Amino acid sequence: MTDPILQLRHTLHRYPELSGNESNTAKRIVQFFKPLKPDAIFEKLGGCGVAIVFSGQEMEPTVMLRCELDAVPVQELPQAEYCSNIDGVAHQCGHDGHMAIIAAVGTDGSQTNLTRPGGPPFPTSGRKWYGCRSSASGSTI
Repeated sequence: MTDPILQLRHTLHRYPELSGNESNTAKRIVQFFKPLKPDAIFEKLGGCGVAIVFSGQEMEPTVMLRCELDAVPVQELPQAEYCSNIDGVAHQCGHDGHMAIIAAVGTDGSQTNLTRPGGPPFPTSGRKWYGCRSSASGSTI
């Protein structure tokens, strides 16, 4: 298998971790992103969370993408060569696929001239991007 995104997804699927215990999953995500040379990597956010930052030069709206790392406590029936190797834990929730999607967006973003620190990780093609409003400050995050 040569597609690094597919390989990442299959690895994540083989080694699922329950909520609060995703330390190896987080390490795999960081290992995937390090060669892409992000501007910053923040680890152990809220426990096992990770934030990967790709910065740019110009002031434009900021986009933040997120995904879950955890799996669910279910037994997976062996139906694929990459099924869970962890008894009673599986990515039947789809978070492995979601992490792979974010990795693909990050891969694309690492090869794109971004427009702002924390800015869009891919060309916006004239589309408007909107962030979440913080209820406390009213600022866009």
